[in-house]
Amino acid sequence: MTVYLLHSDQPVGTPGGHIARHYVGWTPEGEDALLRRIQSHQSGHGDAALPRALVENGGELELVYWWPNADKKDERRIKNQGHHDRFCWKCHLAESYRLRLQFPIGGTLQWKPQPNTP
Repeated sequence: MTVYLLHSDQPVGTPGGHIARHYVGWTPEGEDALLRRIQSHQSGHGDAALPRALVENGGELELVYWWPNADKKDERRIKNQGHHDRFCWKCHLAESYRLRLQFPIGGTLQWKPQPNTP
């Protein structure tokens, strides 16, 4: 069995509330089974509601992490822990890029207050 993490660039949720851009699922062992399961999610016709909502919202699901030889208990533990972005390389790259824009390497940090507009 394999537990996997999918990422979508288009999150779903409510403004000012919780949003979701990751889905944790499982499939029987084997690369072919994992690929079939991901294709099922990407088609928008899979069993799970969250990947379906992500696809309907215009997101493309991408495999970003997996745990080979994991079982259903591992999947439940990972889901219960939340904060799945800590396993997601795409989220880490986006955060790194955002910080690099704010704090350029080798440059000086300059803060310019914005004028008050009535």
